[in-house]
Amino acid sequence: AITASGTVGLTIKNYNGIEDFKFQNVVISTSVGTGLGALAEEINRNADKTGVRATFNVQTVGMHSILKGSTSEDFAINGVIIGKVDYSANDENGSLISAINAVKDTTGVQASKDENGKLVLTSADGRGIKIEGTIGTASGIKANQMENYGRLSLVKNDGRDINISGTNLTAAGFGAGQQISQSSVSLRESKGQIDGNIADAMGFNATQGGKMIVSSNSTTITSFMDQEGSGFSAGSGYSGGQGYSKLLEGNIVVISGAGKISGLYHVSAGSGFSSGSNQSQFATMNTTAMGLKDETAGVTTLKGAMAVMDIAETAITNLDQIRADIGSVQNQVTSTINNITVTQVNVKSAESQI
Repeated sequence: AITASGTVGLTIKNYNGIEDFKFQNVVISTSVGTGLGALAEEINRNADKTGVRATFNVQTVGMHSILKGSTSEDFAINGVIIGKVDYSANDENGSLISAINAVKDTTGVQASKDENGKLVLTSADGRGIKIEGTIGTASGIKANQMENYGRLSLVKNDGRDINISGTNLTAAGFGAGQQISQSSVSLRESKGQIDGNIADAMGFNATQGGKMIVSSNSTTITSFMDQEGSGFSAGSGYSGGQGYSKLLEGNIVVISGAGKISGLYHVSAGSGFSSGSNQSQFATMNTTAMGLKDETAGVTTLKGAMAVMDIAETAITNLDQIRADIGSVQNQVTSTINNITVTQVNVKSAESQI
């Protein structure tokens, strides 16, 4: 996910095989009319010419279900003060979600809970989500999630590469040090389960979060929380013996010793994780801690349906081109037949004169 604002100048290289296309500069921020939503709108406005379409997802999801806690007096989202809110476990009375949604028309950010009781903040128009003050650790939103500008996905239906350049590409999620996924997809790959790496390139995994703790003394989330200095003090809802560690199991990976982190990766030449490589692609991993997983195609999920529609649209475009080529050949054949017919008439006329 993009975690810093800025102004993006995006250019599609060789969009028609020869020329470049430069889009208008777009500001990525938390204000109205900015963000990835505005950038996607600019890209889609010129899709008929460039063949490139864009979608965005600006969403922040808590790392665990909502626990009992409170926000600070200066708690704000996108510059709009919400103030102090006391909320219960699972936000049963809806106080936190209601307080955030009370100003959603101004902030552009809507709050909800997912099926696991996690807080979900969504920007419908694609502007960024910036949390100021303190929302409370019990909300599940951690320090590295306070500023999120989302993820942009680009699609080109003719099968050619999307080659981009420009200024401040980091603010659009295409910087050299950012994780970028890309893939060419056909109807074959969309049948049944969509491979995790292909799904990531399609934009399935577009939420911001964190799932890893490195500890020299612990091997599980429970042992980490029980150790002195972990930061999970008594009364916080996370203290040892309270059973709350189960809420985090499966959401956080604890690695015993920073040196053992290499065991998570099949590191090889060209993997993108070698020293100084500056590559940003996902390497093959032994764990799904980063959120890469197979996804389902079809209308059962929004992303799956959109992915299949993109593939179907590409197939239709290719069929239209084939029809056009066949039509051109048919016209040439018809013209040739007409010429032969005229020649036959001329020959018969000559024979008659003879």
